[in-house]
Amino acid sequence: MKGILADLWLFRSPVRALVALELRRFFTSAGNLRLAVLLVPAIWLALWEHTPSQFLPVFAALFIGLEPQYFNIFFRSPNEFEALSLFPVAWTDIVLAKNFATILITMICLPLVSIVVFYFSPDAIPADHFWKAGIYLASVIFPLLHFGNLQSVQHPRRRTGWQMSDLGGAFLMAVIVLILSIPFFLSVVADAPLLALAYAMGWGYYWLYHAVRETARRVTDSRSVLCAAA
Repeated sequence: MKGILADLWLFRSPVRALVALELRRFFTSAGNLRLAVLLVPAIWLALWEHTPSQFLPVFAALFIGLEPQYFNIFFRSPNEFEALSLFPVAWTDIVLAKNFATILITMICLPLVSIVVFYFSPDAIPADHFWKAGIYLASVIFPLLHFGNLQSVQHPRRRTGWQMSDLGGAFLMAVIVLILSIPFFLSVVADAPLLALAYAMGWGYYWLYHAVRETARRVTDSRSVLCAAA
C-alpha cells in the first residue's frame, strides 16, 4: 500500500516518465482521431428529442473512442510490451502509470467532447446534470479501469486504431459501460447520489490498493499470452 501511495502522490521518476509518454503518444497518434469521428453520431443523438441527458452521447463517444486506452494498455505500439519488459521498472509502476494517464486523458477529452456536442444541443443543459455527470464518471471509471486491465492481459491486441478487431472492442466497451452504469442509475431512481459517491470511493480504494497489484501479478503469470498477441 505504502509503495503505491508513494508512486501516486510523490510521483517517482518511472511513473512520471511513463505518464508523460502516454499523454504525448495519445495526442500525437492518428488512430485517436476515432474520437473525432464519433462526434458525428454523438451530435445526432444529442439532437434526438428523447435523449434523457445531453451527457449520454458525450460519455458514449468518450468511452468508445478511448476503448484502446482502457482495454489494451500494453500495446500502444506493436512491440511496446517487449520494450517495457526490458526496462527495470516494476509492473505495478507501469500499470499504475498507464491507468493514471488514462484518467488524465479522459478528464482532458471530456470537456472537449462536451463543448462540441453541447454547441449543437437545442436545449440548455440543466445545472444539476453537470454534478450528476461528475458522480457518474467517478462511479464508472475505476471499475472500468480494473476490467480494462484484465482485458488487456487476457485479450491483448498488438495493433489498434482502425482495425476490424477495434469494432469488437468498441462493442464490448459499450456493453461493459452500460453494465457498470447500473449502480449510478439505481442511485438516481432512489434519489440517493451519496450512494453512488460512496460506491465510487469504494471502487477507487479497491483499484488503488488491490486492482493495480493484481494486474501486475497477472502480467507476470501471462507473459506468454502477451508475447503471443496477434
